[in-house]
Amino acid sequence: MSTIRRTTLGNLALVLFVAFLLQVVMATGGLVGDARAATSLTTTGATLSKTGDGRVNVTIRLSPITAADFNAGWTLRFSLPGRQGVEITMPGLTWDVAGQVYASVYTTGVYAKVYATVYANVYQMLLALHYLPSPDVYVGPGYYVRFTRAELDGTPPTVYLEGVFEPPEAPPVTPVPTTVPTDTGVLRIDPARDEAVLRVDAAKVETLLKDPQVAEVRLGIPATVDAGTLAVDIPPATVTGSEAYQKPLVAELGAAGQIELRPGTVTADDLKYTDERGVERQGNLRIAASRLSQDEAAPLLATADRSQFGNQQPLAQVYEVEVQVVADGKVVGTAPRAKKPLVLVLTFDKGKVDASGAPIETTMIYVWNETAQTWDPCASKVDPVTGKVTTERPRLSKYTVMAYRRTFADIAGHWAQRDIEIMAGRLVARGVTPTTFLPDGKVTRAQFAAFLQRALGIPEEKPAQPTFSDVAPDAWYYGAVEGAAKAGLVLGWEGKFRPDHLVTREEMATMVVRGIAYDGKKVTLGEQEVATLLAGFTDRGSISDWARDNAAIAVKAGIVLGRKVDSEPPVYAPKDDAMRAEAVTMIKRLLKYLGWF
Repeated sequence: MSTIRRTTLGNLALVLFVAFLLQVVMATGGLVGDARAATSLTTTGATLSKTGDGRVNVTIRLSPITAADFNAGWTLRFSLPGRQGVEITMPGLTWDVAGQVYASVYTTGVYAKVYATVYANVYQMLLALHYLPSPDVYVGPGYYVRFTRAELDGTPPTVYLEGVFEPPEAPPVTPVPTTVPTDTGVLRIDPARDEAVLRVDAAKVETLLKDPQVAEVRLGIPATVDAGTLAVDIPPATVTGSEAYQKPLVAELGAAGQIELRPGTVTADDLKYTDERGVERQGNLRIAASRLSQDEAAPLLATADRSQFGNQQPLAQVYEVEVQVVADGKVVGTAPRAKKPLVLVLTFDKGKVDASGAPIETTMIYVWNETAQTWDPCASKVDPVTGKVTTERPRLSKYTVMAYRRTFADIAGHWAQRDIEIMAGRLVARGVTPTTFLPDGKVTRAQFAAFLQRALGIPEEKPAQPTFSDVAPDAWYYGAVEGAAKAGLVLGWEGKFRPDHLVTREEMATMVVRGIAYDGKKVTLGEQEVATLLAGFTDRGSISDWARDNAAIAVKAGIVLGRKVDSEPPVYAPKDDAMRAEAVTMIKRLLKYLGWF
């Protein structure tokens, strides 16, 4: 645009704008005579200049009919959003017409028309003439217009129009999805849908599966990404490749956590579906975590324990975790039940643990029980350094993370108080009443088997035909004992379990050591090492031969320390009945040894 055309455009826009403002003044009923005189002024030119503080000064030269008509001078200040009213000043008179013109200005649409004129004529003209600092600067809430009389010195008076340009509140902007290439695919983040989906590239993943240095393939949405739905879409070829190379796939779900699929957990055949035309097709496997809204999560979290002796503190959002079949980004089915347990990892807020007063060891994943409308604990491994908690699940549902401060009135000051509180907080040990634990009470074999089964997250088993002749299917401990038996923790004797017999310390140590093997650790000792480990106990000779090795392994693992009587050396007391506090403490030490916390 040439300089002449820019100047012409500026003159036209500004003259129209000035005339319109003067009409507004007349419409309010004030300064009629002076306003008419002012409208008789004629323009002789306009110039623009920028000041150092970012203002744009527009100078308009007007010639009045006579110097006397203009000599009285006047000032008009018209405030736009953020300010209020119209102020008109003349020599000897200041008239605030804000209240008087409010109704007419706002009900007749004059206000909106003035703002539109300011925006359309002045801003657009300045933008066209490149006098604005950048296209992002608007005529905003701080804009005002001021006319002042110049001193008459024989030349035509000058009227200055001064605008202050400030950014208004940003108008709503529709977010645009972004795509980011990753090592294993393309991540699409869609703010409008509040979702982040990683579409896995089968060719990239195949390279990783073939690499002997790669033990597992991580399909990662970065932990910095937080959206309402976080999902990883895995093609059938990648599912098949995981099984072929025997390498797990780890779907990293941003700020929520991750899910590990062991080889063979889901097969390519599980991804088949029938489309709307009845044609069988194959989709992708989607692993997704969808965050429940506050309104959805609040009634669920309201069921947490807030009793006198309990405080269940949520440490994370509530997520609906699902395994689905998708095609073209749409859910077309639900994958069948996983053939192997899924490893679920959720992140939690470590600061909330301290605020709850709960031991960090009680931090666990909880699953929402739709039938009972309660949160059920999942046997979990917690890492207080990384702020992650892990569990294995046969299927997926709604999950959150909670820490649980649980205590009892009769354990204050007891030597096992903290251990009892930890195991009660993990819902392994339960009180004999809601307020009492009875720490020095005795433990039956069925009770200890149930403690151990809960602690290690061993699924309950309820076969039609009982394993033991003295464990009836209608007994409260039937599922726990059968689960412990299937896991190899209890063996029984001559087809019987003797569930109501009190458990001895050597029996308890043996079951705990079998728990070490169940968790994947193998510990073997030579005869000399067994003798060395048991040498510190004065009653070592009373340990049964069948329990001797396990008794020594329990000592090496720090699970059994022995009983102390006054200042005497500790005793193993292998044949003594175990106390409830001892049983809980042994299981807590077992979990510590296995690295569960």
